[in-house]
Amino acid sequence: GAGVVGFVPASTTASASLLVPLLSARDSRLRDAVARRLRLNVWVPVTRSELSVSVADSSCERLSADEAMKQFEVLLRDAEAGGSQEGEGQDQRQSDVASSIPSCSDVAFAVLDSLVGPELTKQLWEAESALSSFVAWEVGTDSEDEDSEAKEADEEETKEGGKEQEEVREKTEETNCLQESTSSTGKLIRTGGIARGAAVRASAHVSQAAPVDDATRTPATSSGLRSNSARRTISLDCERDCMASIAAWELLLLSITQGMQSKTASAASSSASAEAEKVQPPPELVASVLQLSSDQIASANVAAKSFRVNIAPKLRRWAMPLTPLLRLLCQLLTSGHFLAGGSDGEAAMEVIIAKALSQDGPQVSFDLPSLAARTLLLALRVAPAVVRIFWEQLPRRRDRDLVEKLVATSFSPVLVQAEGAAASAHLEAQQDRLPDIEASVVRRPKQLVLQLSREDLRAELCVQIP
Repeated sequence: GAGVVGFVPASTTASASLLVPLLSARDSRLRDAVARRLRLNVWVPVTRSELSVSVADSSCERLSADEAMKQFEVLLRDAEAGGSQEGEGQDQRQSDVASSIPSCSDVAFAVLDSLVGPELTKQLWEAESALSSFVAWEVGTDSEDEDSEAKEADEEETKEGGKEQEEVREKTEETNCLQESTSSTGKLIRTGGIARGAAVRASAHVSQAAPVDDATRTPATSSGLRSNSARRTISLDCERDCMASIAAWELLLLSITQGMQSKTASAASSSASAEAEKVQPPPELVASVLQLSSDQIASANVAAKSFRVNIAPKLRRWAMPLTPLLRLLCQLLTSGHFLAGGSDGEAAMEVIIAKALSQDGPQVSFDLPSLAARTLLLALRVAPAVVRIFWEQLPRRRDRDLVEKLVATSFSPVLVQAEGAAASAHLEAQQDRLPDIEASVVRRPKQLVLQLSREDLRAELCVQIP
């Protein structure tokens, strides 16, 4: 199984794509080995010259990577310019034009399919299915917990009912004894003793029953987890679905991030020509693809028509597959079924996330929480606009607070550090263009500050990190 993966060539996207279906293998060792192997492949080329200009299967209608990048670049330019005009009759043909314009999902699918191959692209669009699988497992687990709690409550109620019957029996026997007594004085004494004894037993019964009743109604903690919940083993099918989809997204987002970092490093070591700087590299274009909006499509309807309509798998609730992925990642990282609930569970998850974000290379772990943490960090770096829209459109205030707390606690410090390092590297690369200006980047809590000084003039540019 896992040993065979090492003999499969992964030097090109076409050969690496052969391994993608194994991300959902039943054997966890095989899944891990495949994921590690696929991380070695460059899914998004750094330069335009590395893009393929032909399609392996000429009979299909797929675009070449080079053609897809060029068409999408035209779409972005038209969207920025406010769209192209078809002529005076355009308004009259508005409904016909709308029906012939592809969706954001269609454009993204066409670009990614031509760039990373159909196998990985198909797996990216499985994020919605993985989310449904995870939610179904969580709902089933919650139902089991509720059934277990209800059963315990029934058993406790049965015990209490038995105690009450025993007390009634004792009280009846004592009453019969009273009726048999002929002494009025003794009757009064026994009656007082019985009354006091019954009151004491009733008081003891209430004091014992109250804590049991409170325990069955333990409120949820601030994180939304039950304080008495226990760790649950995720079902195999759900684990496979989530692993395959999240791992596929990590491969794409990681390749985009590495491509952007390579571009920054090459710009620092060499001076690019003005003509080359005008051309957007593939990593930046793919990041724009993932953040494509319907407004951009509408503004560039002429350029958008160069992409086929209805080629992307249908998404039931979302316009782009990155949104259900974000929902899956946040739900997984705040789930009470991987760790014990309550504050201890939250602290343990923070430790897991911190460890996952500090790992790199062969040391990375592919358990679901670690994989989800790395992928969410990459999404925050590559597509911050989509993440913010996702957060703003969460239907409940409680969900927004959960996501905000998760990002602020575990991810913002890492993002600030990374952005500070990138800003310093970029500033160093531009030193030749600023001969008379002293410039430096200073990191403050939740802030990046660019300090500029020239003779008696000083200025600061501050970027606030949420």
